[in-house]
Amino acid sequence: MGTINPVRNYMSLTPIHIQIDSSIEEAANLMAEKNISHLPVLYRGKICGIISHEDVKAALVSALDLEIKDIMNENVVMMLPNTSVKVAIQKMLENKISSVVVHEVDGSIVGIFTSTDAMVVLNSMIDFLEGDLLKARFWNFLNKEYNSVKDGFKRLLA
Repeated sequence: MGTINPVRNYMSLTPIHIQIDSSIEEAANLMAEKNISHLPVLYRGKICGIISHEDVKAALVSALDLEIKDIMNENVVMMLPNTSVKVAIQKMLENKISSVVVHEVDGSIVGIFTSTDAMVVLNSMIDFLEGDLLKARFWNFLNKEYNSVKDGFKRLLA
């Protein structure tokens, strides 16, 4: 059974990833070229971590000789495509992270849901709520006008 707002409707599809033996410079170039801020890290075709643009930036300014495996977060929060957006956002808040990896039951990565995607959801909800508010105001206005006309007829007939 699906959910009303599954992450599959908002995630970035087939996220670009990087291999664990890639260099920090390769990660930085890939992120800049693709204008992305998160890279799942793979080892032998399986996800083993994730890095953010902040991780890469910190590694580049560091005087240390760091590798992807040194900066990646091994505790990757993952979820299935039909997980609700609400659950995804709750997991991101609980774990103080800005993305979750979306995978199929077989473990294959099919997307990434980021804080930017969460903002898209929030924006669409605000648009929806504002539309409902306008409708409510319109119906309230019509109801007042109806009651005013009805009261006028009552006075006229009295």
